[in-house]
Amino acid sequence: MKLSKHAFLIIFYEIIVASGLLAGAYFVWLFKPLVVLWVLFMAFTLYFFRDPDRNGERDENKIICPADGVILAVDEEVDEPYFFKERVKRISIFMSLFNVHVNRAPLTGKVEMIKHYPGKFFNASFDKASKYNEHTFILINTGADYIGVKQIAGFVARRIVTDIRVGDEISQGQRIGMIRFGSRVEVFYKFDFNAKVKPGDKVKAGLTVLGEKK
Repeated sequence: MKLSKHAFLIIFYEIIVASGLLAGAYFVWLFKPLVVLWVLFMAFTLYFFRDPDRNGERDENKIICPADGVILAVDEEVDEPYFFKERVKRISIFMSLFNVHVNRAPLTGKVEMIKHYPGKFFNASFDKASKYNEHTFILINTGADYIGVKQIAGFVARRIVTDIRVGDEISQGQRIGMIRFGSRVEVFYKFDFNAKVKPGDKVKAGLTVLGEKK
């Protein structure tokens, strides 16, 4: 199983703690249940940070899903305050604890903006999480259009990781970061768009086609 590069430091610290618990269990039997619980937690960490390769369809007229999860809304009209600064359309994806949490670029282009907002931690399935929760907004210039990707922390998630920088040229389906432990990802656009998904659909980053430009 391939792991995200963001897993290794966490696993290193978990091994240190596990070593201490094992040493304690040698002398005090009460430590033994803690060892079992910690090993289970380490197993979940390995599961959470899995990072499978995704070699799906690539087409610049199609929008590739940036996150694993469940579609909450499609073609929803909302205000976007960072770049568009007007009403645009949005696709929202909820990521549970059990989804792969590595995020991917929906289109090829140049990273023109990365804006971080240190906010709250409401349940990511609530619409207010989009506005008030801690999030990072990424703007991609495709040459023909602009598309925004928002990484949003959830109730459990406390860490957003963005692996790209302003000025980077990124490819459709490329890894752009991850959100730790339950979250939400949104896509913002102004162009005409034929959606291929609907609320309730399960989707996968780098594989599912969200829709096609008209």
